[in-house]
Amino acid sequence: GKEIVSAFSGPASPDSFESLGEVSKEKTHKITYSSKEKALHKVYKIVAEMREQQALSFAVLSEILEDLKNNFKTDWLLPLEMYELVYNSNSEIEQELVQYLANIKKNEQHTALINNGLKLIYQNN
Repeated sequence: GKEIVSAFSGPASPDSFESLGEVSKEKTHKITYSSKEKALHKVYKIVAEMREQQALSFAVLSEILEDLKNNFKTDWLLPLEMYELVYNSNSEIEQELVQYLANIKKNEQHTALINNGLKLIYQNN
């Protein structure tokens, strides 16, 4: 059991499990991202690196926020993550993010998600 060479996605004895043991005939779907989605992923990476390296740049976050406003108006998670990084900094970007998140919350699909995220930020800080 130290090394696993391969794995089978089903029971060892399919006869024991009747139809429950059948391996799906459907193959995994490969996701193809658009160039716009790839650009958003790069921005997420920049914010993640800031968090990991604890190297916060208000200027870079401001640029990212402008990019979100112009190109990714429905993305709610990245501004929430950015807000978590600047929470209690009393910075201009903190206030801009509060306003931006309030605007996104007008979309009912995002209201509970953002509120839950804000609640976590407030509880953990």
